[in-house]
Amino acid sequence: MTHLAYWSSSQLGHLTPGTTLPPRFIQMPTSVVALREGQSTTFECQVVGTPEIHITWYLDGNEVTDQAKYSISFIDGLATLKVTQARVSDSGIYVCEAHNDAGSESCSVELKVKEPARIIEKAKSLKVTERDPVTLECTVAGTPELRIRWYKDGKQLLPSRYYTMSFENNVASFRIEPVSKEDSGAYSFKVENDFGSSTCEAVLTVLGLYCHFANLPTVQITHAVSLMLLGTILAVLSSL
Repeated sequence: MTHLAYWSSSQLGHLTPGTTLPPRFIQMPTSVVALREGQSTTFECQVVGTPEIHITWYLDGNEVTDQAKYSISFIDGLATLKVTQARVSDSGIYVCEAHNDAGSESCSVELKVKEPARIIEKAKSLKVTERDPVTLECTVAGTPELRIRWYKDGKQLLPSRYYTMSFENNVASFRIEPVSKEDSGAYSFKVENDFGSSTCEAVLTVLGLYCHFANLPTVQITHAVSLMLLGTILAVLSSL
């Protein structure tokens, strides 16, 4: 059926048998469509005009041709484009262009594919010496806004005098300065957004301070001096 109401009176005034009317869209997709990564969607446009009408789809100005990714059809004036297993790279402005010998017309729809929060590089288990600083880091990805949390032995950690937390350039950092033996344990990291979450775990081992003696000269100690030295050592040990 030809919908004459969609053309101007000047166009219809010259209408004769065999006249070609340019395409007109009488039904267009929603202006913005949002999907989670991995979902599928179909854009539909209803077109009227004099045959033969040709349909071309574009994504950000480039013609859509990937038949494995997209399914395109045009039947009885209904132009459809199906996007399967959408990825973030499928986001953009999709344009449906209808054209024949009399002219062309287009309509557009924006697709926003939301990426779940995920960890790209996990925090590494570390062994450090008591009183040294230590930093655990995770690299993440996902559609903002990303929410970051750190835990120790299942208990959420908050910024404090000794704990510093930051998130910059998709790298989440947790710093302890200075570290103590009580900081040893299992640390877990969680990143999430409205579309998903991901976690990882790292073990921090804090080693006690120690003294290292090397290449010391041999000295001869008399019995009296050895007793004095022993008493000094015991006194020092008892004060620790």
